[in-house]
Amino acid sequence: MNDIFTFYQKYMELEAIARKGWQMLEVPEKRYESDSDHTLQSLLLANLIIRQKNLDLDYTKVMDTLLIHEIGEILIGDIAIVEENYAELKAGEEEAVVKLLKDLDEDIQKYYHQLWYEFNYKLTKEGEFCYFIDRIDAVLKALYYSKKYQKDYFTEFNYNSKNCLKDNSYLYLYEEIIESCLKNERL
Repeated sequence: MNDIFTFYQKYMELEAIARKGWQMLEVPEKRYESDSDHTLQSLLLANLIIRQKNLDLDYTKVMDTLLIHEIGEILIGDIAIVEENYAELKAGEEEAVVKLLKDLDEDIQKYYHQLWYEFNYKLTKEGEFCYFIDRIDAVLKALYYSKKYQKDYFTEFNYNSKNCLKDNSYLYLYEEIIESCLKNERL
């Protein structure tokens, strides 16, 4: 059980990792969203979308993937897709994931590493869905901040996310959700 507690303590460090995108755009928040906040909000979004759209996905696999999709950032910090050295930073993330998981039972290590890998390389429908959730969470937050601060944070996030999702099976859902939000001014 000590291995679980050790990993849990490391995982709690997600609370201290501020999401860079909001800092880079100088969103005037008193406290920037953390990786932990993003993880929780991603879990909620996935839960709601899967249930409302009745998607044929392994629910547990989706939830487990979203729980661990940011763990590499505990050691390397948040990575924003607009950073010039994005590819270099991303390359070091898998090594960080392996290092963080090493204290866990071997079967759990393999399971979480596989989920992280499927997410990052979009290898399964669950990994691809979680990647979509990761992107839409940022865009919905950009819409929220745009309305809150009367400044356009949405356009850049939407452009970058749509570009990342251009080959994603869930692009149609992304477009449907964004269109609905813009049309109904829900954010």
